[in-house]
Amino acid sequence: MEADVRSFFQPPARGFPELGDTVREEIDRLLRPRSTAPLPRSDCLFSSVQSYLVLLVTLLPKLADRLLSGPHVANYINAQIAEADDATDFSDLERLNTLCARQLSLRLVFSLPDNTSRLRLSCH
Repeated sequence: MEADVRSFFQPPARGFPELGDTVREEIDRLLRPRSTAPLPRSDCLFSSVQSYLVLLVTLLPKLADRLLSGPHVANYINAQIAEADDATDFSDLERLNTLCARQLSLRLVFSLPDNTSRLRLSCH
């Protein structure tokens, strides 16, 4: 199933209407302290692009952590646990194992070491 990128953050985002709002709120919270320290200006397009990319690469793990640690995730996990209890009385844990594996894999992807030092460019 191919996602329409333009509507991804619009309600109902992938069946979770609150997700788009949560993402926007968390990005706003992450950027708020940076509002007093604007991105460096440069006469070089590549340096400007670099500044934006470094900012995004730096914010993405923080955003992922906030999203994966948020109350909406806890509510979703609790609902899935309740459904598993109701459906199989926990005799089939495959659904819960899959849920745990997905959350763990997301955490691992976004906890990779900071590689922004590789993004240093210079214009001469």
